[in-house]
Amino acid sequence: MIEEILVVSTKRAKADEAQDVPVASTVVNAQIISENNWVDLVDVARMVPGADFRQTATFPGIQRFWLRGVGVSFSVPNFDPAVGVYQDGVFVAQNIASILDTFDMETIEVLRGPQGTLFGRNTSVGAVVTRTARPADEFEMKAEATLGSYDRKDFNLSVGGPLIDGLVKGKLAVLSRDKDGWAKDLQANNAKKGAYESTIVRGIFEFTPSDAIDITLLGEWFERGGDGAVAMPLGARNNGRSVHPQLPGITRDWDETWGVGSANEPWGTFSDHEVSKTIAEINWDLGHGVLTSVTGYIDVDAFSGADFDGLQPGLTQVLTRIYIDQEQISQEIRYASDFSAKLDFTAGLYYFDQQLSYGEQRHNGLPFVTPTNPFGLQAPGVAELDHDSWAAFIESRIHFSEDLTLTVGGRHTVENKDVKIGLVLSNSCTASVVPPFETNTLFFCSRGRAPGGWDIDDGEEWESFSPRINLQYFLNEDVNAYIGWSRGQRSGGFSFRASPTELTIATRDPNFRPAYYDEEEVDNFEAGIKADLLDRRLRTNLTVYYQKWHDIQRNLQDGNPLTGIVQRTANVKDSHVYGVEAEFNWIALTDALVAGDMFRIDGSIAYGKSGYDSDYVERGVDLSNDPFGAPHDTSFLGLFYELPVGGAGAALSFRASYFWKESYWQEGVRNALALNKYSSVNSVDASIEYRSADERWFVRLFGRNLTYDKTYQARVLLGTNFGLGNPDDPRHFGLTFGWQN
Repeated sequence: MIEEILVVSTKRAKADEAQDVPVASTVVNAQIISENNWVDLVDVARMVPGADFRQTATFPGIQRFWLRGVGVSFSVPNFDPAVGVYQDGVFVAQNIASILDTFDMETIEVLRGPQGTLFGRNTSVGAVVTRTARPADEFEMKAEATLGSYDRKDFNLSVGGPLIDGLVKGKLAVLSRDKDGWAKDLQANNAKKGAYESTIVRGIFEFTPSDAIDITLLGEWFERGGDGAVAMPLGARNNGRSVHPQLPGITRDWDETWGVGSANEPWGTFSDHEVSKTIAEINWDLGHGVLTSVTGYIDVDAFSGADFDGLQPGLTQVLTRIYIDQEQISQEIRYASDFSAKLDFTAGLYYFDQQLSYGEQRHNGLPFVTPTNPFGLQAPGVAELDHDSWAAFIESRIHFSEDLTLTVGGRHTVENKDVKIGLVLSNSCTASVVPPFETNTLFFCSRGRAPGGWDIDDGEEWESFSPRINLQYFLNEDVNAYIGWSRGQRSGGFSFRASPTELTIATRDPNFRPAYYDEEEVDNFEAGIKADLLDRRLRTNLTVYYQKWHDIQRNLQDGNPLTGIVQRTANVKDSHVYGVEAEFNWIALTDALVAGDMFRIDGSIAYGKSGYDSDYVERGVDLSNDPFGAPHDTSFLGLFYELPVGGAGAALSFRASYFWKESYWQEGVRNALALNKYSSVNSVDASIEYRSADERWFVRLFGRNLTYDKTYQARVLLGTNFGLGNPDDPRHFGLTFGWQN
C-alpha cells in the first residue's frame, strides 16, 4: 500500500494524516527525498503542481519561490516572501536564508494557497513546513558519501540515541557539500566558474522530565561559500544564447562567459553566507489539551558579489555586491485541545521581531573611474529596518458527524515597520573604496535630506484579519472532499532600491511617499478531493481554485547599466488567478514479473491562468496586459521499479523522472522580448540503486538533467537588446554510498 505520512502543519494536539487534512498540499518524506537525489527545496518543488522555486539572478542562495503564479523575484531583503518557509515551527524571514537543504529532514510539506490563519502574513500563496529528524529511541548512526561530476564531494554523518535512559536523547548531524564550477570563463583561459561549498552542523537534544512534558532544543550552523552568481551575457537572438550587441561578430556557447579580468575591477565573484539558528520547543500535556511553546532565534550574516553581465573587461561592465546583517526572534505559544467528540481547536499568540542592516555597492567599469574613486564605484545604497509583528489566532473544527466537519478560524495581526534608507545612486551614502571589499561592512549615510543624513526616514503600521472557513465531507474512510474560502496578506514596506527620482516627486507632492508600497490581500476560493483507491494502491488528489487579488505587489525594474538600474515594488489594484492542480501516486504492479517486485508511478500536473482586472502604469511601464512572472503550467512524472535480487531480501531499484514547466515572460519589464522570455524546461533524471538484504547499506548511481536542457534559472533585462542569464545546472552524474547501523 501507499504509505501514509503524518504532518504537523495543522498545529493540533496530535499529528494528522496528510490525506485527511483539507488543504492542497504536497508532502514528501526522507525516503522520497533520497530516491530522487534532491538536495534542497528547489529540487523538492519539481513534484509540486504549479510551483516555480528558483534562486534570484544577482546572488546565489536567495529564494525566488512562486506558487500559483505569484511570488517574489528580487534579491533585495525588503521584499517579504509570498511563500513562507518554516523550519521546525520557526518562520525564516529572510529570503537569503530560506533555501533549506534537505539534509536530515523528516518531512517537507508544501501547502498551496493562503495559510494566514495558522501561519500569518507572508504566506499569501503558500507555506513550506519542514521538520528535522529527531533522535531515535535506540543508538543510531547514518553516513552517506556522494562523488560526482565537476568534482562533487558530499559527505554527511548523523549519530544519535539515548544519553540518559528515559530522560535525555541527543543527536549530532554534520553535512559537507563541495562542487567545482562548470561555466567557462573565456577571460581566464576557460577557468571554471560556479564553485559551491557548504557546511551544516546541527545538534538536537530531547528532554522528557515527565510523561506529560517534552522539551526539544535544536541548534544549527550553516555556512555557504564559493562563487557568486554566474552570469552569461545574453543577446536578443537564439533566445539569448548567442550574439551580443556589444560583441559584434563574436558568438559564445551556452556555458561560456567573460569573468573579471581588469585591474580596475575591485572584486570578483564570491559568496560568503553564515546562518545560525536556535530553536526551542516545549510541549506540556495538560490532559484536556497540549500547551506548546516554540521559540526561534536566527542570525544571518551574508556577503555576495558577482560580475553581473558576463561581458569582456573594457565594455559596459556591471559588478555588484551586497551585505546583509539580520537578527530575528520569534515566540509562539498555543494551546491545542480535543475538547470533545464534537469540537477541537487550536488557539495561540505570536510575536516576531527582526533587525536588518543592508548595504549595496555597484561598479560600472572604466568610464566611472576618477582619481578619488579608482575603482569606478557608484554611490551605494544603505538601509536599516526595524520590524515587529503581533498576532492572535484560533482555528476550530466542529464535527457535525463522523463524516462532516466544519473548520472555522481567523488570525488578527498588527505589524510595524520603521525604515531608514539611503537610495542607491542618490549620492547620499558612502561605502569603503579601499579593498578588501568582500567582507567590508562600512556603509553609512550622511548627505540625505532626512534626519541623520538618510534619504528616507519613514514607517507604517498595518492591521489585518485573516479568516478561513472550510467544509469537509468524508464519502468513506478513504475519500474526502472539501470546499472553502480563506484570506491571506503579504506585508507592505519600502523598496530599498527605489529610484532617487522619487525624492524629487515628493518635494512637489506632499502626499507621495518615496519607495512605499502597501500590503496585498487575496481571497482564495478552493475545492478539492483526496482519495485513496484500490486498497490504497492509487492515491489521487485534485484541487480547483480561484484567487481574487487586491493591491497585489508587482516588481518593476527601470534604468540601464550606465545610468543605474533601480527596482521597485508597487501595487496593482485588482487581479486574478485561477487553475487546476492534480497529483497521483499509483502502485501499478506487484508480484508481476517475479515475486516481491513493485512498479510505482508518481505524478503531478497544474494548469492556471492569471490576469489584471485594472490598468496600471508606473513610470511608463504598462502592466495591464502583462502575465505574471512565473509559469502556471507544470508537470512531473516519476517511475519507480523495485526488483528483489539474490533471494535473501536484497533489492535493485530503478527510478526515472521527467519534469516540465511552460515558457513565460519575466515580470515587471517594459518589453516582451526573446531576451527576457524564460524557455520551457524539459528535464529527465534517473538512478539505479542496490540495497542490502538487511537494509544497512546501499549504493546508488544517478544522473541529473540527462536531456542536457540548456535553460536559465534567472534572466535580467539590462537594455532593449541585451541582458544576463544565470544557467541551470548542466547534465551531471554521481555515485552515492550510504550506511546505517
